Amino acid sequence: MSKLRVDQLSPTDDSTTVNVADLNKATAINISAATSLSLIDWIQQRKSLKDFGAKGDGINDDTKYVQQAFEWVSGDARGRELKIEAGQYLLSSEIVVDKNTFNARIYGAGSSITSFVWPTTAKSAGFKFGKTTPFKRVFMSGFSLNTKIVTSNPAMLCRADGSSAKQFVMKDILAYGDGLLGNAPNGYFGGGLLQLEDANYPILEDLIFYGVDGSKENYLLVPTGVKLTSRNNSMLVPHIINVSCSYVGYPFYVESIHVPGVEGLVMDRCNGMCVYGAKFTAQNSLNSAYYPPQYNISKTQFEFYEVGMDFNHVGAVTVDSPTLLHRPDSSAVATAIMLTDVNRAIIQTSYIEHRPSTKLNGIVVTGNSNNVTANNNTFDLPSGYTAVVFEGKTSNSRQFDNKLVNSVGYLYQNSSSDAGSNSSVPYKESDEISVTFSNCIKKSGSKTVTLGAGGLFTINFDTPFPNGIMSAVAVNGDSSASQSPVIMTSRSVKSISGYFINGVSGTLARVDFEVTGF
Repeated sequence: MSKLRVDQLSPTDDSTTVNVADLNKATAINISAATSLSLIDWIQQRKSLKDFGAKGDGINDDTKYVQQAFEWVSGDARGRELKIEAGQYLLSSEIVVDKNTFNARIYGAGSSITSFVWPTTAKSAGFKFGKTTPFKRVFMSGFSLNTKIVTSNPAMLCRADGSSAKQFVMKDILAYGDGLLGNAPNGYFGGGLLQLEDANYPILEDLIFYGVDGSKENYLLVPTGVKLTSRNNSMLVPHIINVSCSYVGYPFYVESIHVPGVEGLVMDRCNGMCVYGAKFTAQNSLNSAYYPPQYNISKTQFEFYEVGMDFNHVGAVTVDSPTLLHRPDSSAVATAIMLTDVNRAIIQTSYIEHRPSTKLNGIVVTGNSNNVTANNNTFDLPSGYTAVVFEGKTSNSRQFDNKLVNSVGYLYQNSSSDAGSNSSVPYKESDEISVTFSNCIKKSGSKTVTLGAGGLFTINFDTPFPNGIMSAVAVNGDSSASQSPVIMTSRSVKSISGYFINGVSGTLARVDFEVTGF
């Protein structure tokens, strides 16, 4: 091997000269900050993956070099950078880093340019940061993770120590298994994209994850896509922005065990194809009196089998402009938005849609929930199902300006044990108006019916009464026709029935009615 031997280094203008023997005294100048850093120190804080011997050629096993690189980048609490050049890095096992000095930026050339691949011969897959020793801070971006084996690991298992802000940042990362087209044995990350614990102010942005397509049972092979857990520390103000998790049980699962827990969460422009949609819960909190506040969900879409969004034992919730679509192959009686034991919530401008032959309710508020407002939501529901339901012990809640389109479902049901504290602000749906006065519900309407044999007719209410304690009066509403009397025969929480004396089958007739219920 030939060598180039020099004693000194100098720029072309000879403005400065450095003895090679004294290279560790040379400096890298930061002009904007007017400071200098030892060149050796500067180099020691920044390295690339290929500096450790990785090939990234998609042929050679780079496991040893990737492990060394990640051990190095996690080795200085002051912070280090690791660049991952474009390429395909083959790994034969999971990469595990356990250091409380882990304070690093790890970045690739882009999620479609830099990739880590676990082939069919790999023994395990995924990255584990802080498996037993929580890390200080990690910033990751710009690479993909692909497994060709079935593993119970997530693509990323990360545990922070909760000590500082912006502890975990993850951007432009794609993770998937080769089973994503419905062939599970081809490989998948059983733990989803990310399992993150105790990170303060985490930011998740522009992420994509695929589980196993093909059926509801395949989706459930991956229980969660992104799981955030406040276990030993609070997790303040997580931001989840433009994250997509498909073919999974829950795309997003957020749980507070520690007190305080996950607070101030923001979710914006996310989507998922899933069984259960997103869940936010503190049901298993260390303090049953604790309700984590400030869950803000906007412009998010789920196509789901059973539940679109599920809030359980949380404080303040705002859901704005989601699109929630029932899976066309679902056989479950589903709920688009479920709120259980929620202290305050606003659900507005949602679009909720069933599919042919599916069974779907819209917004269901239950448990000890209170102060829930559902307004300006649009529902496309099947016959017999309801847009807004107040049940359980729901109190001090209201619905208004909600509407049904292209459907024969019911708009509102107030079957709560504290129904009198809930209200339905006057609304008009089709040709029926309902008004609630304390415990009294008054319906007035005028509807055209087609008479059956013997002049029989039935009028279905747009929204049912909560119980059968009710009275009803119906009259002929067609003033230009003969004033044939109307006889009432039956009434129920959903409808009234009667007949026109001397009514002719097939004739159109108008019925004016007033119904009072409690």
